Amino acid sequence: MDPRFNGIVWTGTHLLDVRKPDPALIVTKDLARGLSRKYRFGGHTRDDLPPYPVTWHSLFCEAVADQMGLPIWARLQALLHDAPEYVLADMITPVKVLLRDYGPLELGLWNAVARRFQIPAEFHPAIKQIDYLAFEVERLHLVTPDAWEPAPQVPAEWADVGSAWIEFAHRHAAQNGPFSAALFHSRVQALEEARAQEECR
Repeated sequence: MDPRFNGIVWTGTHLLDVRKPDPALIVTKDLARGLSRKYRFGGHTRDDLPPYPVTWHSLFCEAVADQMGLPIWARLQALLHDAPEYVLADMITPVKVLLRDYGPLELGLWNAVARRFQIPAEFHPAIKQIDYLAFEVERLHLVTPDAWEPAPQVPAEWADVGSAWIEFAHRHAAQNGPFSAALFHSRVQALEEARAQEECR
């Protein structure tokens, strides 16, 4: 192996060993910046639309978790569920499953993120459902309609919410990365503060 490429990556603030990630080196600002520069669907959304950063996906998932009345720790999970992608990139699933070492790296980084933010590493049962809902909303609005079969299936009760969210993201497309990064950063801080207040009661 080339000694220059030994699992050590620059995160914007620290050098992080992705094989043995230190939770203390995981910084919210780095997560926000990195995820705002990674795009859903490998960047292959419709040509007439701006790129859609992972931060928008994460923020939507947290908003849905909030609407579902999930506890604060689960809302943090929803917001942070794709956090490993800040250094590993948004690896599309059809390719991810072919890469033998990707899964363990992703899991190791997730465990470090969970320790850093003091949330369970095991996801709340609703998180997978929320992630899939966001995926369906995104492929309905962001990907060429006939690109996949079957057609996207967005539950009726979430259709208007999903449409409003995508419209909101498009309205801020000119400042897409920085704006969504700032929102992501502020949501993490707000949830951490809310949890601290909850624990003090």
